[in-house]
Amino acid sequence: MSVTANTYPIFNVPNTSFNATNGSGDTDSLISTQPNIFNTRVTKRVTLAITLFIRRPINSKSYSYQVSTINISRYGALISSSVPLEIGAELEISRAITDFSAKAIVRHIRKDLKTSKYLIGLDFQQTRGKWLIV
Repeated sequence: MSVTANTYPIFNVPNTSFNATNGSGDTDSLISTQPNIFNTRVTKRVTLAITLFIRRPINSKSYSYQVSTINISRYGALISSSVPLEIGAELEISRAITDFSAKAIVRHIRKDLKTSKYLIGLDFQQTRGKWLIV
């Protein structure tokens, strides 16, 4: 079977409509009427607002920057920060009142226009301890 360079696969997904723009001319997003159609997460996200401290491995051990979580899962978290981080940045994460710590990589970032904060998606590479006191 030969495929020319201008041939694209066609996926027929019933009851789904896609919009290639978000109203502002941005063509980077796709919006579906079926919100979980492309959700390939292994574990569910849990809405949990807690304070974490992040730092890069190159920073001093005494340095940490305070952020808040929006949601968490077993393999990552969405955090809110006043400062942006670049995609691919390696971080060390800790929580002051528990023994939780993690090494993570920044996977995505976008600015929340309502709060002017950055929403940063973290992919945990290694974790230790528990999120909460039980």
